[in-house]
Amino acid sequence: VPSSKWNHAQFYDPRPRTHEKTYCNVAAFMNLGISRKEIGIPPQDFRTMTNATKITLWLAKNALEDSNILQSNLPRERIGVFISQNSGEAAGTLQDIIIRGSTRQLVSAIKQAVPLDSDTERAVTAAITSGRLAVDDTTLLGRLNCTAAGFICNTYGFQGPSFAVSAACATSLVAIFSAYHMIRSGVLDAALVGGAEELLTPMHFLEFSAIGALAGLSGVRRPADQVSRPFDVGRDGMVLGEGGGMIVIERESTARKRPCAVHGFITSMGASNNHLGMVESSRSTQEIAIRASFSDTEYGPDCSFQGAFGG
Repeated sequence: VPSSKWNHAQFYDPRPRTHEKTYCNVAAFMNLGISRKEIGIPPQDFRTMTNATKITLWLAKNALEDSNILQSNLPRERIGVFISQNSGEAAGTLQDIIIRGSTRQLVSAIKQAVPLDSDTERAVTAAITSGRLAVDDTTLLGRLNCTAAGFICNTYGFQGPSFAVSAACATSLVAIFSAYHMIRSGVLDAALVGGAEELLTPMHFLEFSAIGALAGLSGVRRPADQVSRPFDVGRDGMVLGEGGGMIVIERESTARKRPCAVHGFITSMGASNNHLGMVESSRSTQEIAIRASFSDTEYGPDCSFQGAFGG
């Protein structure tokens, strides 16, 4: 964690499970400057918009340009937007809003420990609120992750179903699942799917360390570029990262009628839920989702190779 982000030494302790400390000191940080003109947002909205939504709008612009869907004759009411900003509700702008809204309580707590005369109390109040966002008619829309879809629809004129989903680490896949079924059922012809997350803070490290989810739980120290080991038998936790991704999903028949680059096909999808725990993965419930994904195909684990592909 570079010092340009925060002083990580204040939060780091190599011993796992140390109270309000993190044993992990690596993450994937992003340096992406986005101007409001790039994403076509008015100054008053851009000022109070979360980084997650700013990056989501930037990703949307690039995905739409790549797909050429804006130049198609698809009715705009047949295009939906499904946002997968999982941490958007914990917006980075909330800190300012909460602190400003709690100024009286904070000053009162300080006065219990240190006597303050009226001049000093005013100075402390000014110091607490200085430079922090005040609630106005743009802060609510700026911080909610569900409004990212609204900003996209307002910018590009989409009128199909548009909303945000939240399912922890599965959020992006659940967003794709929702879009896939709306296209298959005839509600939509295409959908913009995905999103970006809020920039990392020390709180992300503390919370994920408390449940033992971050890399380094085993105590084995590795260079930063060797810490992420998702398919290694010696893996010992995940690495947090900043960023996001967006794709356009479209009915194949409509995509074939216009010039666009087809990057892949979704032939079927399945889903399930782990009823055995909130954090730990379960092989049995994952198998339910995988088997369900083959329900509409002529191939899968229950088919022979020759039977499925014709030899």
